[in-house]
Amino acid sequence: MNSTSGNKTVLALLATAVVLVSALVVAVILVIDAEGDDRAAAPSAVNGDPTTVGTSTSSVMPDSSPAGSPASPGQATPPVPGAYVGAGGPRPATAQPLPTYVSRYGKLRSAHLVTPTGRIGCDFNQPDAEGAQGLCGITSYNKSSSPLGCVTRSGTCKGRWIFPLAANRVGAPTDGSGTTGWMNQPATDGYQVPVAAYGNQYYFDDWICASESNGLTCWNTTTGSGVFLAVEQAVRFDGPGGTSG
Repeated sequence: MNSTSGNKTVLALLATAVVLVSALVVAVILVIDAEGDDRAAAPSAVNGDPTTVGTSTSSVMPDSSPAGSPASPGQATPPVPGAYVGAGGPRPATAQPLPTYVSRYGKLRSAHLVTPTGRIGCDFNQPDAEGAQGLCGITSYNKSSSPLGCVTRSGTCKGRWIFPLAANRVGAPTDGSGTTGWMNQPATDGYQVPVAAYGNQYYFDDWICASESNGLTCWNTTTGSGVFLAVEQAVRFDGPGGTSG
């Protein structure tokens, strides 16, 4: 009887041990599966939809600085706000020569250019007997309400819209009658007025013009005298800008 009772006790203990081991194995499997699910979920949360992630990243770290933001330290600055950065300095290496011709009346080597809008342009010529070298202007300023003011002639206020070029300098704005050379397209002598494409620079002798979507900047490389022409404003300057601190 004692032997039989002992055997039953041993069997009961073994059965209990098997149950405990089985329960432990099941618990371990459940824990491993749970950890595996967390790891599987992590990539979708990080990667997500590529478009969404790209949009979020670009909104925090834009690829380019907003327009009008301050220049970085040591960066070149334009002589007046809005003008071409290199204005007032030497001729840009990328500047293209303007096609020239000899004018019918003045018998002077000349050239013209006009912006894509047709509202801003310049005439250039070799210095005449009085030292005049051409002019630049904004057609929308040719009215009594010109932002540059007006000149009273014969009781009529004529808007200032032309900047004369003489002695390698840009003169004070004045009025003008008739049309300029760059407004005549094509010119009567067959000259095709070049359209100054945005992002390009052009030159005639020592005069340079840089065309940008916000305006036309022209200057003389000998004196640094120039003017920034835009629909909103027209500002003269002397010499190049500096560098930001």
